Amino acid sequence: MKINFRKNLKSALLAGLTVGISVGLILGLKVSKINPSITQFSDIWNLSTHFMVLYALAGIIAGAVLGLIFYPFLRKRGLKRARSPFNLYLPVILLLTLYHYFRVYVLTHFIANPLMPIKGSLWVNIGFTIVFLALTIIAIILAVRITAKWRLTTVVGYLGGAILMVWIIAGIITPKGISASTAETVDLQKYDLQPADTKVALIGFDGAWWEIIDPLMAEGKLPNFRKLVENGSRAQLKTLYPTFSAMIWTSIVTGKLPQNHGINSFLVWSFPITGAKIPLFRLPYLAPELLWIQENIATVSPIPSNYRTAASLWNIFSDLDMSVGIMNWWATYPAEKVNGYIYSDHALFNKMQVLTNYKERLGDTVYDIYPPELLIELQQFCSTPADFIREDLTRFVAVENDAFWEEFKKLNTYDYLDIAYEASMFKYSFPGDKTVIEAAEYLLEQKEQPDLWAIYLQGLDSMSHQYLKYHFSHRHEDKLMPVNIARYRDLINNYYQYMDEALGEFLTRLDPETVVFVVSDHGFDDEMLPTGHYHHIKPDSPGESEDFHLIQAHPGIFIAAGPGIKQNFTAENVSVLDIAPTILAVMGLPYAEDMDGKIAAEILKTPPNTDTIATYGTYKFDDAIIETAVDKQVRDKLKALGYVK
Repeated sequence: MKINFRKNLKSALLAGLTVGISVGLILGLKVSKINPSITQFSDIWNLSTHFMVLYALAGIIAGAVLGLIFYPFLRKRGLKRARSPFNLYLPVILLLTLYHYFRVYVLTHFIANPLMPIKGSLWVNIGFTIVFLALTIIAIILAVRITAKWRLTTVVGYLGGAILMVWIIAGIITPKGISASTAETVDLQKYDLQPADTKVALIGFDGAWWEIIDPLMAEGKLPNFRKLVENGSRAQLKTLYPTFSAMIWTSIVTGKLPQNHGINSFLVWSFPITGAKIPLFRLPYLAPELLWIQENIATVSPIPSNYRTAASLWNIFSDLDMSVGIMNWWATYPAEKVNGYIYSDHALFNKMQVLTNYKERLGDTVYDIYPPELLIELQQFCSTPADFIREDLTRFVAVENDAFWEEFKKLNTYDYLDIAYEASMFKYSFPGDKTVIEAAEYLLEQKEQPDLWAIYLQGLDSMSHQYLKYHFSHRHEDKLMPVNIARYRDLINNYYQYMDEALGEFLTRLDPETVVFVVSDHGFDDEMLPTGHYHHIKPDSPGESEDFHLIQAHPGIFIAAGPGIKQNFTAENVSVLDIAPTILAVMGLPYAEDMDGKIAAEILKTPPNTDTIATYGTYKFDDAIIETAVDKQVRDKLKALGYVK
């Protein structure tokens, strides 16, 4: 059967379009399933539809290429067995697509491991490629023969058209996200609430772990942690699964699960043309092209504070005319207007950006800190990897010679899968903690202590992910380079001591009658991953739901000390959801019935206030995104920590 060019190209394009739309729908549903932030059908529909369009375009391009390649052969030899060109192109494109994903799956699960590759991985890769390609060609031949007499064009046309029509109608009739009616503004003044004359400090160390702290306290190396523990209450702090920091730290200050406070992702994707915004951060390994879409088509930003729909502690305190000072908390950019100050998690991220934008009173930095004019006071503390001096390194790492110091100065990336960049996590994490600590000490000295002071420090988590393997080198010494064991063996202990010193500096600047809470969002699993990192990804049981819920695994730390707190006491049942209700109880404020946590009454010397309030307020969801020059730096850091791809 002879065919003309037009019919050939039309069939190839239609086949590519069909496969592309199908793949886009499947991947949209897959990405929605693995991202706990995508629960509403409107978001699932939105994401899948955008993927369907993008993959349809890719399918059309693939169809056009195959059509041009195959046409000379088909014009000369004809179709022979196939009923129409579509019957040839559909199985060809479909099976080549399956070949791509199956090969990626095998590579990522059985061959590729940049830090610990298997012997002969190159030849294994070549062998798998040849075998898979041969099987794909055989499958294409069989598929063409089997479908030779089928009216595939008609079947695909009617079936595909019906499915698309249902899909479009479903998207039209589905409510779009959180409506204004779900927002509930509460005038707290009308309740005549009388807060206690107490000040509270909430100090967060990401990834702090009792397994490291307890031995160091016993050796006398963490005197400030030990002082708080002996004069207060402690507990294993139950955390949430999955253990994602942005979500958990927001739960700590709202008392609500991520599905109820709105911060349920690290990142937000914004698509061009439509402007659709979808919170997502997890991508399937079998679709590496999604990384290209993430970098080149979508605009990807860290999730902003306006995605939070629940009142935080600083909102509640401000609404009651109490002062607040918030330092570096997750998802606080853009900084909200409060009765006090907020140093957001974007502040002082890039020294040159701060100096340029603030001088011109333009650009991203106007949202970094509230009030904005505070930035001019704090820019002096901005520390970057370029500011490292040798003493900053030798305090934590064993520097065996000048050559290592020179190599360290040249490091310029978070590329943690390159063995040459083993020190990069330290180089790019320590300056962040140093900046926040020095800025916090300055504000505590220069400003009156607020009623609520809170600070978040991220460095322990970064160090633990990368360097716990050296702390526990005796467990897997055969898998580590001796030179790196010598360099980084003491880094974890040294960094905990640095955090203890920072804690001591905070305590000396706080009113001695302050009620101090020290918490972390999680500990760590007790074994090294194949990539050479430690993580906190184990559920309590296999197949556990990924809807955020409390678990027993890898708990964080909890310490509370000060007036009204039991001394030298170990609590049994405290979770990350209980921090906000307990702080409100310490302040003599009522418990909110819409909180998911409870008051940790067992640590209090006297029973808490039993009054309740329906809610401290909810906020209308606002999907506005303020894109900044440091967004990519933030994403690179999240990638290095293993949270995103």
